[in-house]
Amino acid sequence: MTLHQQRCDQVAPQRWRNGAGFTRELLAWPMAADWQLRISVADIDADAPFSAFPGVERWFAVLEGAGVVLQLPEGRRVVDGDSPPLHFAGEAAPGCMLIDGPTAT
Repeated sequence: MTLHQQRCDQVAPQRWRNGAGFTRELLAWPMAADWQLRISVADIDADAPFSAFPGVERWFAVLEGAGVVLQLPEGRRVVDGDSPPLHFAGEAAPGCMLIDGPTAT
């Protein structure tokens, strides 16, 4: 196995599954088309729902920006740069509202 450093600014953005935003896929294992583990960085520029990923455990953290408010089945969660990573079920597909401008996650 060979490891390669992957930089966000060197990865072309891909449209989200629901068409509402863009992500940069840094790792998809074992293959991009049929991944079991995926690490990506998303640019959230507008309020939009997440794409549904049934059966996937999602982890979400804010890297830049003021953060977001997610509407999860168990209630609203504010996630900002000081928040620990948030774990939720991929089928939840929460609504996402920006707190104060674009946010990278």
